[in-house]
Amino acid sequence: MATYTPLLSSPPASDVQDDEWGSPAPKREATQPLFSSLLRRIAETADRTVCFVFVACLISLASLAWNISLSLSPPLSSAPSSTRLRYPNPYIGLEHAVLTDISPPAPIVNFPLVLAQINSSSPKSVYLQQPRTLTTFGMIYPQEREFFVDEKVSTITQFRTLDFRMERCIAVLEIPSPADVHDFPNNTVALSDIAPSLEIWLLDAADDIDQHTLSWVTRPRRTRLLSTMAVRPGHNLLESPPFTCPARTLVTLEIGCSTPGCRLGFRQDKKSPRLGE
Repeated sequence: MATYTPLLSSPPASDVQDDEWGSPAPKREATQPLFSSLLRRIAETADRTVCFVFVACLISLASLAWNISLSLSPPLSSAPSSTRLRYPNPYIGLEHAVLTDISPPAPIVNFPLVLAQINSSSPKSVYLQQPRTLTTFGMIYPQEREFFVDEKVSTITQFRTLDFRMERCIAVLEIPSPADVHDFPNNTVALSDIAPSLEIWLLDAADDIDQHTLSWVTRPRRTRLLSTMAVRPGHNLLESPPFTCPARTLVTLEIGCSTPGCRLGFRQDKKSPRLGE
């Protein structure tokens, strides 16, 4: 007796589409949702990028406007400059420990911190002195400074008074004779045939002078004529009248020449024989 097994029924021809290999192809309707979802995600990402760029542009414009407003607005009050702060007192309370009837102390020599030239014929020129010598031991910066005056050029000097109760100052200009500097070739003195008449002016400068910007235009204002000195051939020891120089302050002087055709120049150092003080 024969047994028959029924075959599986085939899907309708309308639901099956053979590909080139004879296999049924998937339905097109199944790929459409995936494609639509991908497009939607791309659109959302693009919208977020555009929003981010737009916000970044707004922030940049706001920052630019703020910076422009700050540059146009008047400056706010800032902390005082450190150069205007008074030099600290190293002798706190010493005035209470010193007797008032003691003899006056012996004078001390105070060399200038600044020695620089200015030129009335070139008002904006800056003459910066940076003496240096290259040796086998390296670069050496000596303490010598150039002093020079003539009809157009003046010399600016600046001192700092620090010592206790040394508040009575005298400007001293010492020029040795040619015989005194014969054995010192670096201590030559350039002196015109016409005897120079030097004018020493007190200047209104409470702060340190910036030698990098010092010129005839930027020089401190003259306050009063301190002294007039006539330089003669030979040894000269010229002194100004005494003037008050409060402790922990700066004393700034301008030395010029008022005689037509005058000229005086030398290199100042702290060795003997001294050239300038």
